[in-house]
Amino acid sequence: MNNSNNSNGQPEYVINYTPNYVNLQSNSQSYLDQTNLIKETITLFKQLDIKLIAFDFDCTLVNIHTGGQWLDSAEKLAQFVRPCFRDLLPLLLKTNDIHTCVVTYSPQEKLIKEVLKISMKDENDINSLVDRIVIKGNTKEFIEEHGLEACYTNGKQLHLEYCKRQLPLYIKESSILLIDDDVNNLKVALENGHYAFHVANNVRLIDLNNYLRNQLNGSY
Repeated sequence: MNNSNNSNGQPEYVINYTPNYVNLQSNSQSYLDQTNLIKETITLFKQLDIKLIAFDFDCTLVNIHTGGQWLDSAEKLAQFVRPCFRDLLPLLLKTNDIHTCVVTYSPQEKLIKEVLKISMKDENDINSLVDRIVIKGNTKEFIEEHGLEACYTNGKQLHLEYCKRQLPLYIKESSILLIDDDVNNLKVALENGHYAFHVANNVRLIDLNNYLRNQLNGSY
C-alpha cells in the first residue's frame, strides 16, 4: 500500500452557462456524474475489502482548522464541510457492510456530530444515519485514560482502536482506510497496515476514487 493520491488529470465537469436550457442539462448531467462517482467509489471500497473508513475532522472533513476550540455555532462550521465528503457520506452511511468513524485530536465530539447532521440535513432519517458514525476525539476522559503524549504522538491509532471496539464485528488492520491531511498520521497508519489517503486543500472525490483504483491495480 502507499498513500499516493495523484489525480489522473481528468478535468472537472465544466458547465456551459449559455444558453439557459444548456444550464439545466449540464446541471442534471453533473449531478448524475457525481452520483455515479460516489457509487463507484463505494464499490472500490468493497473490492479492496475496506470495512472501516476513518475521517480526520480539521482540514479534512472541514477545510479549516478549529484548533479544537470552535466557539461559533455548529451551523457556521457546517458551511466549511468539504463538498466531496458531504456528498459521499450519506450513501456511505447507508452501506451496511462499511463502517464510518471520525478520529480527531479535537475534544469537541458533540459539535462534530451536530456539524455532520447539519451538513446532511436534506437526508431522510438523518439522526439514524449520523448515529452510525463513531466519533472519538481527545476528550478529557480519553486523555486521562491514555495519557496526553500517547493521544497526540501515535497518529490516530488509539482513536481507531476505540472506534473498532464500538463496532459489532472484528475488523482487521488491512481493512481500515484513514483519510487525513496530516502526513505523519498517514505514515503511522501505513506502518500499521492500513490504507491511507492524503487530503490536499483542493481535494475532490475523483482524487479518492483514483487513489482506490491505484491500490486495486497495484499502481504507485
